[in-house]
Amino acid sequence: MSNDDILFDQDSLDSDNNFDSPLRRVSFQAGMLLGVEATQSEQDYHRRRLIRHQYWFHGYGILLGMAVTVEGDDSKEEEQDKSLSIHISPGIGIDGLGREIMIHEPYCINLFDWISTQDEAALAPGVDRDDDQDLRLIISVRYQDCASGLQPTMATRLNDSTDPVSPSRISDSILLEIVASRAEDLTQPWLAHELSLNESQDSKFTTAEVNALNLLPESEKILQTQQARLVYALTKDGDAQTQPDLSSAKDAEDAARIPLAELRISNVNDLDQPDDKIYLKNIHVNNLIRPFIHSNAQLARRISL
Repeated sequence: MSNDDILFDQDSLDSDNNFDSPLRRVSFQAGMLLGVEATQSEQDYHRRRLIRHQYWFHGYGILLGMAVTVEGDDSKEEEQDKSLSIHISPGIGIDGLGREIMIHEPYCINLFDWISTQDEAALAPGVDRDDDQDLRLIISVRYQDCASGLQPTMATRLNDSTDPVSPSRISDSILLEIVASRAEDLTQPWLAHELSLNESQDSKFTTAEVNALNLLPESEKILQTQQARLVYALTKDGDAQTQPDLSSAKDAEDAARIPLAELRISNVNDLDQPDDKIYLKNIHVNNLIRPFIHSNAQLARRISL
């Protein structure tokens, strides 16, 4: 990533992970002097309003596509295959901060090259020696700003370059990552809010609410109880709410990432030389660890079936 990409990505993470502060839009008035900050605020209002809507009302996950596959040389068995590559198909979804992730074309990552650059410490989280000898890798995706359309600008600092340029556009893009980890419970409602809905919230129910729940048939009571717990989920003294500190870039990135698939590489005995086991027959892909979101059309069809 370029320095501009890193800067824009950090700025968007800093603003997009803030779900508490009220949004403000520009009040345009005749004769008012408005500068770059006002234009940015106008964009920020509409952008963050959409993000918050998607985060709370739609959740996060993959709607369509983004299938992860591994390709290589089938003829190479029990030997290194340097042509091994991970392929991600086009697709659409929403990341953990409510931002749209759109892949317009296939992406490819050379798996052999990636493995070869990793040390034992980086790969260790993907192995549980008490369970098996397999190395597990998580392929994840999140939204990322991408600087584009460089244009000449006036120098704003002393001793700036004679021909300074600045990005004239910020493109919606995505960041694909590979991390050694074991896919256990990677999903939860609202990634930026660690909401745990359980019996601990039941003590907050009023007497009238408890009586109303007890009058319901058992099947309806279960659903209504979960809804009642949601009522108290964001109370300041609610056991359900733990608001993570997303002020650091790493924490915000962790909340934004969406797992796409788990790659399991069998019988990796030596993490110092894991590429000895990198051949196609030894790799298994599970695309079903990902969270899914559903459109209204999908839900309507399910109801009609």
